[in-house]
Amino acid sequence: MAFAASCSVILRATCKRKCLICPIQNSKIADTVSRSSSTRYRIRNLYVTSCGRETKQTEIADSIRRMAQSDNSDDRAKAVTHCRKLPSQERLEILLSLAKDESLNVRYSAISQLSSVGMENPRRTFDKIREVLQEEKEATLIGAAADVLFSLQVPEVFDELVALYEKTSDWIVRLSIVAGIGELKHPRSFEFLAEALCSQDDLVISTAIGALGELGDKRALELLEPLLNSSDPTIRDRAFNNIQRLKET
Repeated sequence: MAFAASCSVILRATCKRKCLICPIQNSKIADTVSRSSSTRYRIRNLYVTSCGRETKQTEIADSIRRMAQSDNSDDRAKAVTHCRKLPSQERLEILLSLAKDESLNVRYSAISQLSSVGMENPRRTFDKIREVLQEEKEATLIGAAADVLFSLQVPEVFDELVALYEKTSDWIVRLSIVAGIGELKHPRSFEFLAEALCSQDDLVISTAIGALGELGDKRALELLEPLLNSSDPTIRDRAFNNIQRLKET
């Protein structure tokens, strides 16, 4: 044990003498000690992490920023992948800067990640996604952007999603919006979903039924009960299941 203590003293003295930027108080000393068959201790691993780690992190961050600004789309795609190593705020800055990239793959990767980090700055993320939706033509990207909106707690999200629903002709995007409106639990969600039940598309109707069950508003009971007589077995089953769900809430 005395040997381990003396090593610690030597390490403190060495680090304090050689590292002025990062004093020993801010360093991490890790000792892995194992007991031998006798009463003595031997040091298995002994290392000091000091300012070198901070320097390495800075170099990684600088490298990722350079890749994000590269003229090469492959480098920008790597920046999106590797920015997960950065603090959330720095990661958000890189993703926002690439959300309207000229490369489809880079745009999609950046927008997809915004669902998990956009809450670092909901307002800026919302404004950027609204710009994307005004210009984007690719359905998969529009769907990814809609998913980001659902993750943000911004008052205008509901209106933006309704506008997108009315504008897009892509059925996947429309179904995604109908399904998500129930989880959003906006004061006007019920009216939107009640209107979706009048759709000519059975998939939209079926999705709206589930969303009404998720919303938990018992006013939906009188809308769902007539659907128990639908000629579509899927609609009948979903209506029955969500009626039971609403009655149990």
